[in-house]
Amino acid sequence: MMDNHRKKITLNANQIGEALLELLTLRNIEYFFAVGSGTDFPAIIEAYLEKQSHYPKPIIAVHELPGIAMAHGYAMVAEKTPCIMLHTIVGGALGVMGIINAARAKIPLYVIAGRTAITEKGQKGSRSHIVHWGQESFDQGTMFREFVKWDYELRAPEQLETLVDRGLAISQSQPQGPVYLALPVEISGAPIIDHKVYQSPQLTPVTAGIPDELSIKKAIELLSKANNPIILVSMLGKSSAAVAALVNFAEAMSIGVIESNPSYMNFPQNHPLHLGFDVSAYLNNADVILLIETPVPWLPNNQTLSDNTIVISLSDDPLYSQYPYRSFPNDLSLSGDPSQTLTALLKQCPVQQNNTKRLAQYKKCRQFNQKTRQINIDESRNLTPISPIWVAHCLSQVLQPLDIVITEFILDLTQTCFTQAGTYFNHASSGGLGWSLGAALGAKLAKPDRRVFCVVGDGTYTFGVPVATHHMSRLHDLPVFFIVLNNAAWDRTRMASRAFSNRNTADNKNNIPLCELSPTPAYEDICKAAGGYGEKVTDPNELPSALIRALSIMEQENKQVLLNVITSKSK
Repeated sequence: MMDNHRKKITLNANQIGEALLELLTLRNIEYFFAVGSGTDFPAIIEAYLEKQSHYPKPIIAVHELPGIAMAHGYAMVAEKTPCIMLHTIVGGALGVMGIINAARAKIPLYVIAGRTAITEKGQKGSRSHIVHWGQESFDQGTMFREFVKWDYELRAPEQLETLVDRGLAISQSQPQGPVYLALPVEISGAPIIDHKVYQSPQLTPVTAGIPDELSIKKAIELLSKANNPIILVSMLGKSSAAVAALVNFAEAMSIGVIESNPSYMNFPQNHPLHLGFDVSAYLNNADVILLIETPVPWLPNNQTLSDNTIVISLSDDPLYSQYPYRSFPNDLSLSGDPSQTLTALLKQCPVQQNNTKRLAQYKKCRQFNQKTRQINIDESRNLTPISPIWVAHCLSQVLQPLDIVITEFILDLTQTCFTQAGTYFNHASSGGLGWSLGAALGAKLAKPDRRVFCVVGDGTYTFGVPVATHHMSRLHDLPVFFIVLNNAAWDRTRMASRAFSNRNTADNKNNIPLCELSPTPAYEDICKAAGGYGEKVTDPNELPSALIRALSIMEQENKQVLLNVITSKSK
């Protein structure tokens, strides 16, 4: 039993704003993200004026979208929970997309939003501006409720400790996710007298354990007897420890691993059992599939599964209960912590499964993938506009093993070789674009000694509020390497239009309605305006030297850089 169990201490605070920050400090919250500070922040600001160095370090975010994404990126890379404060319903409205992204990515965030003063006069925090009437809603939490695990409103000083600890415990319990607390202005400035709190939280997160022994043995039996088992994985790399556990298990069972729309680096790309990213190449022949943290393993409209294929799903929520509609088969659920469950599965392996025939097939598959990769490089190296394949290849030549890359559906992973956990991060499946810009700043905040790259398309770059992002990069001294693949189009929409069209009209036109963005701004100048370095690249032969030049500037001058790379549209 811990020495400070049930031990109480007196908070050194005169009002709720101070007490909140004091309590967050006690609970080891490292950063307080002040996102779009407004007229509901004075009590917090006053507290920082009194004891700024004592509280969680304040991070000013000048816009909600990159601000919440930055907190998300920090939590994702540091594997810690940050606290975020939004400005009433207006900041909340702008921040909802970030909350959705965090919910689908299972990222723990403690989100606070001020609530406009409920009194018109007579109190220290009573309404003092015309907006204070229009900013009140009947139920402020309703805009968040579907995408947070818990929401409440602080109504009295005596509730503070319970609501902080309860929110943190729920947010950090598996499956993790954001929580929300409303903080009325009058309450935030309310006096607090001789208020005692527990030195350690009385509520702790609920951790997922491992499935029952019968289910573990059944899974091993099915995988051991299978002729063509495969492992599909997407979000396992959220836990760096789980990556090593998967490597050990896959090696013991001689089962190939496919990263299906990966959000993380889930399995080393240079490993003999890494079979790439094309699920369709293996789906039809698989007799047993182990899904590990894979919300969308394949696209049913394009890819089919044999009726005889057995599907085992391993996740802290194998049914993905937050998804309203999801029909992927699930013959055996392994509900538990993926890292611990993989370790438990490994212990049940009777002997090393050295399937020579299967390993030979995997070797042929990897050789084919490598040959295809080289063909694509050779075909793309001189194309103008520049091919996204060539961009990915050139980037891979300058990446070091521990560099961090943040992207949104744009980086061609067949041209990369990520081998270390915590080095690759892609957008969650929610589709709230613009996330990666702020997330890259958060990654740099979490790992200041690592080089961080953000690779985005031009549409996504705009969604990420680049003026605010570059401002925040300079404001907090977080140099990131931004690469914009600029094809002057919403290319995903163009691709969807071609797939949808029955008359092939989209196939026959380069200028597709509602998708074209030309002429685009000089994105490199936006970075320059915030004190960074920017360069436009149009010649594929100049791209390698441009990457090296920008890297040198980022490292030697410690400032953000951006390459505006003019790339081709999808065909």
